[in-house]
Amino acid sequence: MGDITLIILTAGPCTLASLCWQSFKHACSQPRTHCLAFTGSQGAVEAETTDIIRTISPSDYLQPGGQPLLPSRPCCRASLAAGGAAPSGFFCDPHRARTMPHQYRYLPALAYVKKQHLFTTGWAVVVDEDSRVDVDRLRAALTPLDTGRPLYLGDFVTPRGWKDGVGGGRGYTEQTRGWPPYACGGAGSVFSMAAIRVMDFERCIQQYSKTCAQSDWFIGKCAADHDVTRVTHLGCDLCALGCAGRQRGMQRALRLLRERNCSFAQVVARSCDADASSRLQAEAQKGSWLLSFNTTEGLARTTPLQKITAQLCEEAPEHAAIIHGWGPRDVCSKFVHTS
Repeated sequence: MGDITLIILTAGPCTLASLCWQSFKHACSQPRTHCLAFTGSQGAVEAETTDIIRTISPSDYLQPGGQPLLPSRPCCRASLAAGGAAPSGFFCDPHRARTMPHQYRYLPALAYVKKQHLFTTGWAVVVDEDSRVDVDRLRAALTPLDTGRPLYLGDFVTPRGWKDGVGGGRGYTEQTRGWPPYACGGAGSVFSMAAIRVMDFERCIQQYSKTCAQSDWFIGKCAADHDVTRVTHLGCDLCALGCAGRQRGMQRALRLLRERNCSFAQVVARSCDADASSRLQAEAQKGSWLLSFNTTEGLARTTPLQKITAQLCEEAPEHAAIIHGWGPRDVCSKFVHTS
């Protein structure tokens, strides 16, 4: 099946005490596994990590000056008709506004990997710093697939208005009409060697740099523009969840985890920060139900949505190869880091 190259995008420092290091220390020490950390600032990765993780600074992979190529106008009010990939106001969310420059670093990172021949065989796996990767499970999922075919894997969502059966969901980008399905970035964007060969990342950067969008949307569009085949059956369909119907969708995801051992799980999307997710986090910080979420007594005190979220957070690491939902702002961090 070839080697696995993890391409890790870090927004800030990756220190021994951070989620980044805890998550990737084991994965990056596995045989035939190579790790590249693309940092958000010069010298952002602690020196002790460089024995198993090669670090690339912004001055190496971004345009002169170490800054990403960004839209010339503010994205907060960019509408679909004015160079935006989402309705006016979508990018006004504080988290989205703060992380906007970060979204424009993923395609340059992939372009750098290809140009510098840092990936020549097997699978390239793009993940966030707060993703969790189980290399053994990932290898098992990828082994039946042919790296000689241009393939794109992950936990997919289909924006509303795009005539495609992938995932069957709408997700928080339901208004991004005309954009192709994409894999939610935190659960991994996985590309075969053949896919990397056919994708012209430099051209995609130039074409999309004036558009206000998210990094995983860009990656999905670049793959679609180069006729890369989406492999969707390994996704847990969690990326497709909107805030409405989240409980029902999480129940389905649990079934997929248990019955199909789906490999890519975007456990709790940040898109519901102003909705279900923020309410869960607020309640989590209050209380006792989190401290004993894995006990019958603890679960009995939860709402149905809280209970199913706790079950997902508990079971996803036991099944999936790449999971997301453990960042400081994500619900699962409250479960995982609470004793």
